[in-house]
Amino acid sequence: MRLSACVASSALLCALLLTGCSLSTSAGPSTVSGVAIQGVVHGGQQSIVGSKVYLMEATTGGYYSYSSSSQSTVGSGFSLPFGVAVDRSGNVYVADYNNALVKEIPLSCITGTNDSTCVVTLGGGFSSPFGVAVDGSGNVYVADAANRAVKEIPLSCITGTNDSTCVVTLGGGFGAPFGVAVDGSGNVFVADDSTVSVEEIPLSCITGANTSACVVTLGSGFSTPQGVAVDGSGNVFVADTGHNLVKEIPLSCITGANTSACVNTLGSGFSAPTSVAVDGSGNVFVADTVHSLVKEILAGGYTTVNTLGSGFNHPSGVAVDGSGNVYVGDYGNSRVLKETPTGTRQASKSLLNSTAGLDSIGYYVTTDSNGAFSISGDYTCDANAQSYLYVLGGNSGGNGANSGIGLMAALGQCPGSAPLTYATSVPFIYVNEVSTVAAAYAMAGYATDATHVSRSNSTLATTGLANAFANAGNLASISTGVANTVTPSNASGVVPQTEINTLANILSSCINTSGPGSTNCTTLFTNAESAGSSGTAPTDTATAAINIAHNPGTVNMSNLYGLQAGVAAPFAPNLGSAPNDFTVGLKFTGNGLGQPQGIGIDGSGNVWVANNVNSGTNGVSVFTSSGAVATTPASPLSGNGMNAPASIAFDTSGNAWIANQDNRGTNGVSEFTSSGGVAGSSPFSGNSMNVPVAIAIDVSGNAWVANLGGGSTPQGISVFISSGLAATTSNSTLTSANSPLNGNGLNTDAAIAFDISGNAWVANGQGSNGISVFTSSGGVATTPASPLSGNGLNSSWGIAIDGSGNAWVPNCAGACYGSGSGSLSEFTSSGGVAGSSPFSGNGMNGPYAIAIDGSGNAWVANSTSAHLSEFSNGGSGLSPNGLGTAFGSSGVAYAIAIDGSGNVWTADYNNSILIELVGAATPVVTPVVANLLAPYGAAAVNLP
Repeated sequence: MRLSACVASSALLCALLLTGCSLSTSAGPSTVSGVAIQGVVHGGQQSIVGSKVYLMEATTGGYYSYSSSSQSTVGSGFSLPFGVAVDRSGNVYVADYNNALVKEIPLSCITGTNDSTCVVTLGGGFSSPFGVAVDGSGNVYVADAANRAVKEIPLSCITGTNDSTCVVTLGGGFGAPFGVAVDGSGNVFVADDSTVSVEEIPLSCITGANTSACVVTLGSGFSTPQGVAVDGSGNVFVADTGHNLVKEIPLSCITGANTSACVNTLGSGFSAPTSVAVDGSGNVFVADTVHSLVKEILAGGYTTVNTLGSGFNHPSGVAVDGSGNVYVGDYGNSRVLKETPTGTRQASKSLLNSTAGLDSIGYYVTTDSNGAFSISGDYTCDANAQSYLYVLGGNSGGNGANSGIGLMAALGQCPGSAPLTYATSVPFIYVNEVSTVAAAYAMAGYATDATHVSRSNSTLATTGLANAFANAGNLASISTGVANTVTPSNASGVVPQTEINTLANILSSCINTSGPGSTNCTTLFTNAESAGSSGTAPTDTATAAINIAHNPGTVNMSNLYGLQAGVAAPFAPNLGSAPNDFTVGLKFTGNGLGQPQGIGIDGSGNVWVANNVNSGTNGVSVFTSSGAVATTPASPLSGNGMNAPASIAFDTSGNAWIANQDNRGTNGVSEFTSSGGVAGSSPFSGNSMNVPVAIAIDVSGNAWVANLGGGSTPQGISVFISSGLAATTSNSTLTSANSPLNGNGLNTDAAIAFDISGNAWVANGQGSNGISVFTSSGGVATTPASPLSGNGLNSSWGIAIDGSGNAWVPNCAGACYGSGSGSLSEFTSSGGVAGSSPFSGNGMNGPYAIAIDGSGNAWVANSTSAHLSEFSNGGSGLSPNGLGTAFGSSGVAYAIAIDGSGNVWTADYNNSILIELVGAATPVVTPVVANLLAPYGAAAVNLP
């Protein structure tokens, strides 16, 4: 496409006019052609000469990149290790081939002495173990090739006698099993080198006859397959060693023809691959043995193959955890390696095919002596992908070449079908400091820096990134280069224009200098590093803006704010004093909001708000991801038995379940369809409900309700099956007890969260037994040993489970009643105290509700102060003074949720305001229950 555009660092005239465009309507990438984009580039009030202008697209198919410098050895004492596996807690399992042993490298070993002394031998009786796998309960599976057997080392064996006597043989009829995998349902998959087949030992076989007669062959056409993996959707991946290929047996093939005709080949260029693994986004990792490489085949077509690091010697085993860490059985070096993602996302795609200049980023055009530029040449964009303009360098106002200049503007979705083109959707574009701030905050959840914006190929990531790019238009108009005062889609949405202008002035202070070595640029870059006040310093102002968005509470607010005082600030109005933090918060009112107490995010990114003040009328307000009043469902929702709704959860069908605090046993739960209709026989009553204040959905679709209690009726957990009937041992997965569930330390039940094993963790608002844990069957949990106490638990009104299975619990303590500040407790999945828990300070004041983001950071809503608190996944404070300047002076927060774009949603209860902190967090899969289901299911919190 020939584009004419304008880049400005002030609000002066600068337009991007796109006309006469045409595009392909094919299903593949769309090529769009048109006239030139014409415009001018200004720094403050001066033209910028010689800027490079790129047209970029967010990369799809993968999140992170890898390098040899991110490798580390885990454990030691191995001899020709072959297969590796990793559980959700970070413990690593190794098939130590030459020693004929199966070993575990506990996480405590890796983070401790990390040598052979803390490596544990599991079970016994193996001969030439090649493959190893582990399920969500800690049972370990072994491909014992020389014994022609597949074996299980049950967790009870590991924690018991831990020898050959408690190792169980599974199925039968194998020739030389090399690879083994297990899915979330307990079905075991085997790559048999000798019988040249891939086979499944169904769970029904294992618990039934457990012979060769019930072992099932999957697909065909393999040659000495040695590796196997299975994803959350039931698709099976195979290292077809003899054919030098990696293949997929889709679930549709397994349940259909189940022949070689429906087996797919993935990627190319392998030589004797021996092991495969698959992550939650569908990316496939391969031990490319003869090439001595480890590779990644990106989801989204499985055509792009990336090499991960180097230095391997015939790697034979590969595994990947929920954080993207890759574990390698480095056979020839007799070691196990861990390769950690660099933290840098995949590089953005440069769309221009041929223009005046080419560098390591891609093709670009440059601005002329008047600051004007013209993009002249065709480009190809991927249908429905997200694009942005990136401007780098130039000479602002005769100050000399400044390589630190970086500007951005989010263009949004690439044309996918006629007649949609940029010409009709975005006729005029200003690229300046304001558009840069808007793009940086909106894209922050998917960006490392200005040239690394990427997402996985999942449907939720596609939605999350699209919603993120659209949110840039809430902050500023790219047609004028001016920060908005209200959101375009909702006149009741207030935009912090003065803060956006202040951030733009901070960037401008560097842009209008001689370069990165100037005082202003040095101050900006040293105070806006990748980790806030530490980490990697940015090299341009666009990346500095992204770093500020990533670290709104740990950058040096005073130093950064001081930059606008030393320049003729081109953007006004702006802040008159340094802010508490640099979160950018949108505020929404109306739409039936009234004392908002609960927030839920659905799979489309819509925000559902439970209004505790409303009795039946406008009980739930629904906003789109952009803050508009939802039309589907038609918001606000009323009726359906709602009475002071307090909590919202979504089931696997997208239906919303509402806990009504004031309805007690009568109509205590209301269910709406995703379109806003009354679901089934809703509302639901009885089941011993007594002031239901919280609700959560398990993987079987059961709704678990926490009852605050009061009066003579004891509180307990009321469990409903999907039809709304009370769960019993005969009609549900509750095989240990009928609903309601009582005892187990329950006392003023306040919140519920599920871990990956299906255990329900209940926070008790009163009493010393702060956490009650029930198994998925309704029994009292023994691991962890319920109820849990100590570890600072005191008046715990919220709970959340992170990606490692740890439980985070805010303790309101006396702060909820006017004294103290409260604390935050963290428990391991086994019930132990995590790290240096409990945590205090960090702006907490009456911590009440909690959410975990995709990086494992904990976000806390404070009930007695007008702000949020953020903690790293290790418990370090990231908000020394709290976060959220959007709260009113008397604001308090009882609710918090994070969406698939990385926006943090909370609510000011006293002032009936819904607040969105744009791009403040790492995106998560929504709704919450989707994290426990295919294609995820390996962790309670996942990147979309």
